[in-house]
Amino acid sequence: MEKAIIHEERIQWVDGYHPEILEYVREGSHFLPFRTRRPGRGYVPGLVAYAVLKKDAPAIRWGGGFERRRWWLTDGDPYAVSGHPCEAVDLCSIRPGQLSLESDR
Repeated sequence: MEKAIIHEERIQWVDGYHPEILEYVREGSHFLPFRTRRPGRGYVPGLVAYAVLKKDAPAIRWGGGFERRRWWLTDGDPYAVSGHPCEAVDLCSIRPGQLSLESDR
């Protein structure tokens, strides 16, 4: 994923989500056939944000796939008790072109 994130242009928050209103988000990456479009709900249920790649970002996979980071929540988020899932990241660390830091909550 480190090779792919250097080509990120920005992070797009969706559906009124913003870091100030969330306790944490889960982070992962997905191979998508496009650089900039919002991933469909079938790709990422509970989508909160996604990385938009620069127009000159190279395809990572044969056939034209682009690895892109995405952030999401599940129906059980936030956890009712303290703690967070293993894929949770610190919201303040979500920046284009930089690795996110693990959440310490």
